[in-house]
Amino acid sequence: MPFNFKIGTSYRMLDSNLIFSMDADNFTGNTSIFSLGTEYRFIPISKWDIQLPLRIGYKAPSINSAASGLSTGFGFKVRNYLIDYAHVPYGELGDTQRVSFTLKF
Repeated sequence: MPFNFKIGTSYRMLDSNLIFSMDADNFTGNTSIFSLGTEYRFIPISKWDIQLPLRIGYKAPSINSAASGLSTGFGFKVRNYLIDYAHVPYGELGDTQRVSFTLKF
């Protein structure tokens, strides 16, 4: 039976809209995967709770080349509604486009 050990952390700089994160995955019998990412939130308007986060991340080891480990994305948040988009390349398998809609209660 496969076993997965995962650990991660994030750090938000004080009085800043910048967040750094990292995590590590270790699967039984496979190599470890390390991921780094950052998010910067533009347009923090507290009256309407509007945010525009911009994200970039890197996962190593990547599938084929160093560039295939790079992912980008952005989001749009108004109060409890969030729309997120991400572009994640998978080397020879091609690129994926991910879109999600979230409603927080």
